Amino acid sequence: MNPELPQQELRRNEMTAPEIADISLDALLRRTLQREDAPAGFAERVLAEATRRQAGASSASASARRRTFAMPGLRFAAAAAVLVAASVGVRYHAEQQERAQGEAARNKVMLALRITSNKLHQVQMHVSQMSTDDSTN
Repeated sequence: MNPELPQQELRRNEMTAPEIADISLDALLRRTLQREDAPAGFAERVLAEATRRQAGASSASASARRRTFAMPGLRFAAAAAVLVAASVGVRYHAEQQERAQGEAARNKVMLALRITSNKLHQVQMHVSQMSTDDSTN
C-alpha cells in the first residue's frame, strides 16, 4: 500500500483559497468531479447486502401479516375501521356538495337583489325626474 496515497487524496480534495483562486472554475469542477474507481469487491458486497435485506424483509413482512390477521377480532376491528372511514368520507363529500349548492343559491339571490336594486333606483330616478318636470311646468 502506498503511504503517499492518503496525502495525495487529501491534497486533491482539500485545496486552500489561494490555490482555488489560481485555477479556473472548469478546472476546479473537473478536478473535484473526476471519476474514482470503487474499492475492490464493492459491487459484490452491495449485491450481497441487497439480497440479504430483500430476503429478510419479504419473509418478515409475510409472517407479520399472517400473525396480524390470524386473530378474528383484529380482522373485525380492521373491517369496522375501514367501514367507518368510508362512511365518514361519504358524509364529508355530501356536506361539501350541500355547502356548494347553498353558496350557489346564495350567489343567485344576491344577483337578483342587485338587479332589483338597480331597477328600483332607475324607477326612483325616473319618478324624481318626472316630479321636477311637473313642478317646473
